[in-house]
Amino acid sequence: MEHTISILNLSKDDLLDLVTEAVQSVRNHEPQPEEKKLLSRKETAALLGINLATLHRWTVAEKLNAKGIGGRVYYDREEVLNSVKSLK
Repeated sequence: MEHTISILNLSKDDLLDLVTEAVQSVRNHEPQPEEKKLLSRKETAALLGINLATLHRWTVAEKLNAKGIGGRVYYDREEVLNSVKSLK
């Protein structure tokens, strides 16, 4: 469906209103960014408020489940949050 607008007889304010309306329409249809599912070691430590050494100890003690991908270590955000809830 094609939308056409005749701007020959529009005032400056009317044109501004049309543009503003169009921009708001586009913004409302933009997908919202999702939270990252996989977190790096630094991001996980920051999320939990711990240092990297504590994160390593918790991983070795199997309190947290790490995933190795391409030589890097990641943590599933949901698993981390669920693990922390069970620790309390």
